Amino acid sequence: MGQEFGRKLRVAEQIKRELAPLVSRTAQDARLGLVTVTAVDLTADLHDAKVYVSCLGGSAQEVVARLQRAAGCFRTVLARRLSLRAVPRLLIHHDETLERVERLAALLKGADSGGEFPRSR
Repeated sequence: MGQEFGRKLRVAEQIKRELAPLVSRTAQDARLGLVTVTAVDLTADLHDAKVYVSCLGGSAQEVVARLQRAAGCFRTVLARRLSLRAVPRLLIHHDETLERVERLAALLKGADSGGEFPRSR
């Protein structure tokens, strides 16, 4: 079981490393702004890979939709570059970490100033 966990992390990191320049280049070509692959999370059977992306300067929904349409091409390139029996299906998701950090910072700033806390969505 320990080896499977280590393999999962190694494969996820390798996918992230190979996918990052592809995603960045695709976003530049489509003029979607700055898009970065922040994390890759694999299922235990290595069948699906959740790819988390952050974007600056573009609509998150549009970025995710365009990248999801290109996921088949990304998977083909990964199949050539990775030595895996089967390349995981890529599921693109928007990474909301930056927005959460900004909301938390606003809450902390409100607590420091003694003012009203901003309402969360």
